[in-house]
Amino acid sequence: MLMGSCFTEHITQQLRQHLFRVSENPSGILFNPASIVSCLTDCLEGREWTREDIFEQGGIWQSFDFHGRFASADPEKLLGSMNTSHREARAFLGEAKWLVLTLGSAWAYRLPGGEVAANCHKVPADHFT
Repeated sequence: MLMGSCFTEHITQQLRQHLFRVSENPSGILFNPASIVSCLTDCLEGREWTREDIFEQGGIWQSFDFHGRFASADPEKLLGSMNTSHREARAFLGEAKWLVLTLGSAWAYRLPGGEVAANCHKVPADHFT
């Protein structure tokens, strides 16, 4: 299992070319250590996301916990892809022999409630600290 920055995706591609069985970034690319730990914890604990965990901006539904590649015009499709990705990662982690974490930044941005945003999704800067 590989989690973290875009470097993770490059490593995963190379490992797949050499026929390794790997899984990567169940929440998409993540850069800060707090978000990577949160993703790993969510996978291990079997967290399920609900409508309260996503937001709509410009007709697109997203989550501050997931990379933009999960975004969708359909909130149910978004929730389905988020939850499926983490269920598959949890199953993979149960058999994984290695966990590789790649860090991209020590900077993290907090939402008004204090939670760390894994991805800001171009929401205006004054929404974060």
